[in-house]
Amino acid sequence: MFNHLSVGLRTVPASSRFLMGSRAFSYVPRSALTAFRAATPSTLNSSLAGRESTANIAMGSPLLAVPTMGLMSSLAGALQVRWKSRGHTFQPNTLKRKRKFGFLAKMRAKLGRVIISRRRAKGRWYLSH
Repeated sequence: MFNHLSVGLRTVPASSRFLMGSRAFSYVPRSALTAFRAATPSTLNSSLAGRESTANIAMGSPLLAVPTMGLMSSLAGALQVRWKSRGHTFQPNTLKRKRKFGFLAKMRAKLGRVIISRRRAKGRWYLSH
């Protein structure tokens, strides 16, 4: 079918896909995040003052391969993969619904009888479930 799955601006081979149900999720390696890192003067100055020299920056130091936490938090929303499935909480059960909100349950309670009489006075065809 498809040999590559598109994720953002890059494609991921089908071998790195995980299938859960009918959705396909892909694994984005940490090195993919370095493509989004912009070389600003503040990052260059902090790296110069830190542990590396200008030669290491020009050659692509391994210390630059891991983005800073500020960059990680700003890109987390764009690259985040959610594994949560939604919409499976309502499991209808007619017996429970009628027992809790049905006509006989309303007739047992004082406020329920008030609701039934109000709906009768209004002319509702369906007084309860």
